[in-house]
Amino acid sequence: MIQSVFIRARQLSWTEWALLFNAITIIYIDLVPVGIIVLFLAVVYQVVQKKSSFKGNVFNVFILCIPFIIFCVGLINTENFTKAFEDLGRLLPFIIFPLLLSFHANNKRFQNILLLVFCTGLLLFLFFSLAKSSLYYFQDGDLSHFFYSSLVTNTNSYSIFNMFAIAALTEFFLRNDLNKKQTFLLQITLLFLVLIQLQLQSRIMILITLFSLFILFFLNWKNKKKWFAIVLLVFSGILLQIPIFKGRFQSGLQQSRTITINPKEASKGDKAPEGINNCSSTSLRYNAIISCYEIVQKQPIFGVGSGDWLDELTKNYKVNNRYCNLKEKTAPHNQYARILLKHGILGFIIFLLYLLFLFRVAYNEREIAQVSFVLCLVFSSIGYDLMDGGATAPFIAFFACFLFLKLNTVKTKLVLKD
Repeated sequence: MIQSVFIRARQLSWTEWALLFNAITIIYIDLVPVGIIVLFLAVVYQVVQKKSSFKGNVFNVFILCIPFIIFCVGLINTENFTKAFEDLGRLLPFIIFPLLLSFHANNKRFQNILLLVFCTGLLLFLFFSLAKSSLYYFQDGDLSHFFYSSLVTNTNSYSIFNMFAIAALTEFFLRNDLNKKQTFLLQITLLFLVLIQLQLQSRIMILITLFSLFILFFLNWKNKKKWFAIVLLVFSGILLQIPIFKGRFQSGLQQSRTITINPKEASKGDKAPEGINNCSSTSLRYNAIISCYEIVQKQPIFGVGSGDWLDELTKNYKVNNRYCNLKEKTAPHNQYARILLKHGILGFIIFLLYLLFLFRVAYNEREIAQVSFVLCLVFSSIGYDLMDGGATAPFIAFFACFLFLKLNTVKTKLVLKD
């Protein structure tokens, strides 16, 4: 078996090795720039050696660059270029990955390898996070070390990664013939990832994960193994009955952060207030969405521009006495609202076309992980600014290109053979 692994490894090209490396660096967020540089050098080497050439369809490349393109168009009506170029750096993966992956002809075998490498890297990261939490637990006996930000600092991003891994591995399990050992290993892995998802306690992502499993169950209705998706749902439901797993679900209903301020001070000058009473995260998100709506009403077509969104939100918070949001300079925490705020109705429609392209390809091709990725992107965008997050933007850009850009090339080759 080891010899077989080495033979397969030797068959991989430099670009494929670089892509596997990027699948790991996306998890270890600080290494993302290193992964991109390695991929760039690998592509250049393959091109110089005449082992690779531009294979992507120009239209597909353009579609996958849309998040970057509409941001650049938004610079036209921007005044705060400092903030605009700060945000631009986070969106660079949406131009880099489509261009670099256009030189790589993907195939189903390598796609499965990369997905398994990504999931393995995530498992190792989560395992070491648990090991670290265990050390703290043995010191003071506090179970909270195994939950939320005590387990992983960037809980929202890793909840999104984990949701995608759960859905993709569930698809892999349902659509492949596995022996008993492989089946057992994959089932244990999925149960572990679901357990971790509950420990991360990102309420929105827990709901999205459960809903996605429910959708996968019905999409694979004719598959005899579909019932394992229900097993994962039942497993989650049982754990959520345990008080410590309810965690932030309870706090969201019963508790709110209390900060003290004299509201009159908020209207004096531009100094941000120190806070007010009852600043729950739910209230912050709700107020941010309301403010976005109020701002968009004034500039509906083109929005406020790529760099002015935070300045406009801050002004709105101050005018409407939303002191908690003013204190924290709350972002929309909703990708749809953020696109609408920055780029108006026109940019929002273009963004929906981007999502429609991904959905159409996933519906037509039904390759493993495509449906999972679309579910992750569409539903996670309700609760997070995925495209503008330093951790999530590379993840979205990479897998959007890896799973969807290669399809047009493969389909064209099949037609030529006919």
